[in-house]
Amino acid sequence: MRLPPPPPRPPAPAPPAPVGGRREVCPYPHPDRLPPAPTATEAHALVAAVRDVAAAEIRPRFRNLHAGEVDAKRAFDDLITVADTAAEAALTARVHDVLPDAAVLGE
Repeated sequence: MRLPPPPPRPPAPAPPAPVGGRREVCPYPHPDRLPPAPTATEAHALVAAVRDVAAAEIRPRFRNLHAGEVDAKRAFDDLITVADTAAEAALTARVHDVLPDAAVLGE
C-alpha cells in the first residue's frame, strides 16, 4: 500500500522589514561565498578559548552576582549579567586571535 504524497509546503514568510530604514548585509550572502571551515588547529584553539573564558569569566560569578551586576535587556525576564558581557568581550578577542577575519555576532 502506497501512502499519498505529502501536502505541498507553504511559501516561505516574507523577510522582516529593515530596522531604521537600514538593511543589514551579511558578508557571506550566498553559500558559495562562505569562508572556509576552521582547520583542526583553529578548532582546537576555539574550544580552548571557550573553556578558558568560561573558567575566567563565568565560573567565578556563578551564583555569586550582586544586585548591580544583573540587568534587563528589553523585557523584565530577558536578563544580562556582567558575566555575560565580560565573557562575550573576552571570547570575541580570543576568536579574533585565532580567526582575525571572523565576524562575531553576540546575543
